[in-house]
Amino acid sequence: MKVEECFLKVEQSPPESTSNALQLATAALVKKELLAHADSNIILVVASCISEITWITAPDAPYDDDAMKDVLSLIVEAFKHLDDIESPFFGRRTSILDTIAKVQSCVVMLDLKCDDLINDMFHHFLRTVKMEHGVLSLEAVQ
Repeated sequence: MKVEECFLKVEQSPPESTSNALQLATAALVKKELLAHADSNIILVVASCISEITWITAPDAPYDDDAMKDVLSLIVEAFKHLDDIESPFFGRRTSILDTIAKVQSCVVMLDLKCDDLINDMFHHFLRTVKMEHGVLSLEAVQ
């Protein structure tokens, strides 16, 4: 979670020295061991870090097309439990949603022809998002 805290402090389009310092962590986050980790909480932290990376590097994608498909899939999975507003991870999930909305990741999904992923994402939204989520989260879904 320390890495996640670091990513949250980085501004968009940081200086080259900061970008260089983030490269190792950015590359490590797409390792199969993390993307397919057995602990769903670890997966959620990875999704959070990756969503922040997409914001930091926007409008450029931080990964190649295949890796972007993998990370977008991971991020969409994070939306599966948006209905659990009592979860200690609810704030992290809504933060991911807000970040992904800001960088318009849906456009990236369309560019990469991730139709099934887009369907999954909207399925999660329609199934889980309720008025209790607050205005910001509901606006992000729109």
